[in-house]
Amino acid sequence: MTPETATIVGGVVSGILGGGLAVGGALWAVGRGIRNLEDAEIRRNRVSCVTNIYGLCPIFSSTPAKDPPRTEDVAAFSFEINRAKLLFAGNPSDK
Repeated sequence: MTPETATIVGGVVSGILGGGLAVGGALWAVGRGIRNLEDAEIRRNRVSCVTNIYGLCPIFSSTPAKDPPRTEDVAAFSFEINRAKLLFAGNPSDK
């Protein structure tokens, strides 16, 4: 094999190897980034749900006859309770 041929073959092999590693690394980084983004979004929704439920707790005050809860607050509380079932249910594939 001549030096020119060896140089060409070495360049092709290194290009294929480097390109393959770059594509593999990019796919790994995107997959991991999406997974981390999804986990962060679920956590953000969980925190929002818990704080909304905590903020709506006064609808259960001990004096409902004097100051009845607003219909909007009861509806918002019902929405958050139903959302909590999904947010905190857990994924069956994790077990």
